[in-house]
Amino acid sequence: YTLVEVTRAGAEVRRVDLRSQGVNDNEVAGLAFAGDGSLLVASTHGVIYKVQTNGDSAAVPTATLSQVVATATDGVAASALQAAANVGQVIELVGTNFGPGTRVLFETLDNGGSRQTVAVTPLGINAAGTRLQVQVPDAATTGDVRVVNAGWRNMGFNSYADAVYRDVSVTFTAGGTTASVRFADAGLEDAGNESWGLDNVRLTQGAATLFSDDFEGTAAAQWGAASIDGSERGAFTRFLGRLNNGGQTLNLGGLTAGQSYTLHFDLLVFDSWDGASRNAGPDLVDVSVDGVSLLRESLSNVFAGDAVQTLRATPGVRLQIVPTLAATQGGPGEDSNFYLYGSGFMEGASTITIGGVAFADGATNLYPLDVTGGRNDTLSVVATRTLDGPIRVTTEGGYAQIAGPSTPAQPPSQFTGILATANGGQAANAAQPSAITGQAIVLQGQGFTGSTLVQFQGVDDTGVLGTLTRTGNV
Repeated sequence: YTLVEVTRAGAEVRRVDLRSQGVNDNEVAGLAFAGDGSLLVASTHGVIYKVQTNGDSAAVPTATLSQVVATATDGVAASALQAAANVGQVIELVGTNFGPGTRVLFETLDNGGSRQTVAVTPLGINAAGTRLQVQVPDAATTGDVRVVNAGWRNMGFNSYADAVYRDVSVTFTAGGTTASVRFADAGLEDAGNESWGLDNVRLTQGAATLFSDDFEGTAAAQWGAASIDGSERGAFTRFLGRLNNGGQTLNLGGLTAGQSYTLHFDLLVFDSWDGASRNAGPDLVDVSVDGVSLLRESLSNVFAGDAVQTLRATPGVRLQIVPTLAATQGGPGEDSNFYLYGSGFMEGASTITIGGVAFADGATNLYPLDVTGGRNDTLSVVATRTLDGPIRVTTEGGYAQIAGPSTPAQPPSQFTGILATANGGQAANAAQPSAITGQAIVLQGQGFTGSTLVQFQGVDDTGVLGTLTRTGNV
């Protein structure tokens, strides 16, 4: 998978590693040049690759995100001017440099009230790399959606993916005539699984280059340690490393106190880095100058939901997660729990309005208001002294509403009369049945069961008329 260019005299000019372009080990069967001068590689798999020999195919391109195209299919978004979706819905993102290493970052809120960022693999990307489709994760909450490109192909060393990030930079103001730059890592496993390196390090001030080292020869004396790796020259050339669970120091001199300088470097990330994972990480790099951290970012070469990479993630575009409300179990107006079913309910960040009475779930431990289910799809409520509906669930992303509790199908019955005399006060008409609130009354007819629904007219605290639904004993 490595091509070597040599002169007619046999001197090596350069190496080109083809793994970054999809050509695997022992797959090359022949070489030819096309009419336009591009190199063709015949494969033992019966295909022909048109490979790039002059570009930088190893580098991870930086993605951009300009728009989220999404309209919620259910519920009402808080703002009609911003993108909105329900959980599980497929949305579209517009930007540049989308490709095999692209992950979409969503903010989530689980049913315990814990917030986290998760990485989701796109469902599809167009050939130009400017549009992608992705499914909104089950626990998504209203917030910024971002895109990041990370390592996705193995280019050397272990069997995991690797990544090269060109021209990473930090800018600092010199505190004196010297500066100590520290490159460090955190959270890594052993060097066989997770390691890193540096290449093409430069210090600039404006257009002037004050220091540079590409490690093609002996490392500059300003480095604290000079371990150079050239074992994978086709993919990475020679670089400073591999580094693991430690770091490297660059001691700079000839500076002027109070003036600004920019340090540029290529960051090489090898094998199974796990990003911001709570279980396997966080795996990150840190660059500090004179003890002050100027860059601290997580990196990921694995495709896992919690393996979030922050290095070169795009600025966010806001997406509203609109709740849905489909059905209920039980109903309001009693002292016991009843349940709302839908999606996008937010633990500690929802308001339930029933018959004009609002119940705010403003804390993650506020019982009986409690969100459960893997999709934040069940919400328990106790709502005494309320009408049946309408029932509305409101979150930061918008609201969903139904007219009232779900009512099961009723078997045929016949209602013929009421036996009731108020046990307090004086009825307006003694010839009609009467009662006080909370009093048991008797209904007469045929076909009643323990599930027969009895509906009363009611009025809430604001004077709104509505319905109250109850069951009784046969």
